[in-house]
Amino acid sequence: MAVAAAATARGVTWGDSRWRRTVAAVSSAVSILGFLPMVGLAATGATETATIVTSTTPGAASYIVRATPGHVAEARAAVKAVGGAVGADLSIIDGFQATLTADQARTLGGHKGILSVTPDFGATLQGSSYDPNTDAGGPVGLSSDIGYNAYWNAGFSGQGIGVALIDSGVVPVPALSTSGKIIYGPDFTPTGYFTQVRGLDTYGHGTFMAGLIAGRDPGATAPYNANAGYYLGVAPDAKIISVKVADASGATMASAVIAAIQWVVAHRDDPGLNIKVLNLSLGVRDGLPYQQDPLDAAVEAAWKSGITVVVAAGNDGQVGLTAPANDPYVIAVGAVDTGSTLSVSDDKVASFSNVGDGTRNPDFAVLGTHIVGLRAPGSALDQQYGNGPGSINASLIRGSGTSEAAAIASGAVALLLSQRPSLTPDQVKATLVIHSMWNLPQQQAGAGELNMGWVLNAATEYRTQSWPSATVSNSSSPTSSAGWSTTPSGSTWTGSTWTSVNWSGSTWTGSTWTGSTWTGSTWTGCTWTGSTWTGSTWTGSTWTGSTWTSYSWS
Repeated sequence: MAVAAAATARGVTWGDSRWRRTVAAVSSAVSILGFLPMVGLAATGATETATIVTSTTPGAASYIVRATPGHVAEARAAVKAVGGAVGADLSIIDGFQATLTADQARTLGGHKGILSVTPDFGATLQGSSYDPNTDAGGPVGLSSDIGYNAYWNAGFSGQGIGVALIDSGVVPVPALSTSGKIIYGPDFTPTGYFTQVRGLDTYGHGTFMAGLIAGRDPGATAPYNANAGYYLGVAPDAKIISVKVADASGATMASAVIAAIQWVVAHRDDPGLNIKVLNLSLGVRDGLPYQQDPLDAAVEAAWKSGITVVVAAGNDGQVGLTAPANDPYVIAVGAVDTGSTLSVSDDKVASFSNVGDGTRNPDFAVLGTHIVGLRAPGSALDQQYGNGPGSINASLIRGSGTSEAAAIASGAVALLLSQRPSLTPDQVKATLVIHSMWNLPQQQAGAGELNMGWVLNAATEYRTQSWPSATVSNSSSPTSSAGWSTTPSGSTWTGSTWTSVNWSGSTWTGSTWTGSTWTGSTWTGCTWTGSTWTGSTWTGSTWTGSTWTSYSWS
């Protein structure tokens, strides 16, 4: 995990921090705003002080400022009074983005109207031969292993459910081109004002995730288990509401993600949307307890508004989940390594998948290695790696990571909600967790592997979570006595030229990006960290006779 520009925190990475490569000869190998009314916060006690985390970046940097109830205007005035600049409104967490020096940030700590001041951490997106009937990471293999073909057989395929995807945008490739399949929300990237790329996936991650959640090749018809020759996501009849936060380098900022969550919550009930699921294949290891983390506060607000939030557990192979998966309210998903077989008996937790600390573990795990997904032709990842051994054909490529696992889980949630549309997020989570397989170590995989075949006819679990909330406390450490449980270095955006490339029969016009600013501060997203590809044997760093050392996306 890259080290961020904050003394106590690291940069954000998307849940899929690795796009895997393998040899083509190995069939099993491979494996990446409308505003809500303010959410109330408990008043800060007289003996409490604001949480202040300062950036080590020289000069002014971007921060997220959260206010105590009814004091947002006062907090804005305080920022201006110390010489800072107020930026984007983040009312979903009673806050806003601001540009401050470290000294200015520290000065705000004594202001009674301010709950916390934290750095606006940079974030980045977390990535042979192919027989669709036997490939463990393809639609048929996934549907069999996870059991969601049982839902298809019963007539449930995500009908009427909207899944919000906060990611790098989506390209309407054939498997995502059905009328109404993709609904585009706002574009929060610095280049969103370019009509040529607005909302579109210039990086290649979001299209991959959208396909896993709800892809459906033209011509595929229900019952979908009889469509082995087509590419199908978990919930082929769900719709994707795409909100773009990451640019062509995969970079974004925490405040952009929070603003995107805010938009999703505000528009969840708009005609034709019915947003019931939110996929976040991202994470940040910022050193903050979840109760103090602005990103955790935002996902809690979404959860409590009736949206089931599914988050990648993280890919740095460490103990402790990245935010916002560390928040006990949401569904945190770990990744399973299939061993390149269709059998569950040899499944294990993937080596890169973050594990729990015994208090907050993943809620369950889903296949996350050698996963077949949709290519975004002409995107940055496609241009750099689309012709490598990880490529399957002109439409498909492979990736590994908790990003993929989270996207598959989001599709599974859409299936459950198409069957039981009145479930609350707590009921969704409890039903999936209680009826998982319990076949893997709990600290590594929570309730074990998700099994939708079991969930189909299982009773709904009517449970309510009551964890301490990130929206009401600035306590220095989280409490685990309540609730129910199953037990980068920043790099400045320097700009690049997106050259004209063919894409789905049309041509990008291309635009030159020469650096940009966002809400008064320089966009300083960090690169995704990458990882070692160990070849078809997954041992050491040797890749079929060639040494493949650790690498980083840039």
